[in-house]
Amino acid sequence: DAAVVLVAGASAALASHETDALISFASRGGGIMFALDPERETPDLLVRLGIGVPGGVAMDEKVMFPFWDRPIPVLRNHGVTEALVTSKLSPVLAHVAPLSVADPLPTGVKATSILVTSRRGWIERGGELVGGAPRYDEGVDGSGPVNMAVALELRSGSDWVRAGKPPARILVVGDSDFLGN
Repeated sequence: DAAVVLVAGASAALASHETDALISFASRGGGIMFALDPERETPDLLVRLGIGVPGGVAMDEKVMFPFWDRPIPVLRNHGVTEALVTSKLSPVLAHVAPLSVADPLPTGVKATSILVTSRRGWIERGGELVGGAPRYDEGVDGSGPVNMAVALELRSGSDWVRAGKPPARILVVGDSDFLGN
């Protein structure tokens, strides 16, 4: 009877019965939001849908000064970001887990990157600091742009959503702290 289920900052893997319950909810056209954190285990359901969380933290040269761990996201056009784009607002995410999208995705799954770093962004995995802030280190860090939020649509009639049901929508954000403020 819920419109959406929120899985925020899970500190342990979801149990198989919890994953099964989420799949069942999605199969009826339900909406799910995952708010993840770096260095935590990626929920099995997301892995099955083609979403991964590579090690490290999403970084960018453009940040919410003076906070080096708060990259200014580039908002892509999507229903989720429409009000933010129209209002010229920028969400603030801190210490963001980078998100990867499989290629190819499982049949019936469509992924849209909705918050990304600029082209000058990267996945910080260590290396030298400049003025106390990380910088991109070739051979250590991952190159960008980096996904910080991805919207998934699970098509009706696929392995994920029963025929005749509305598509399931899943939002994956690489930060859970923003929900607490």
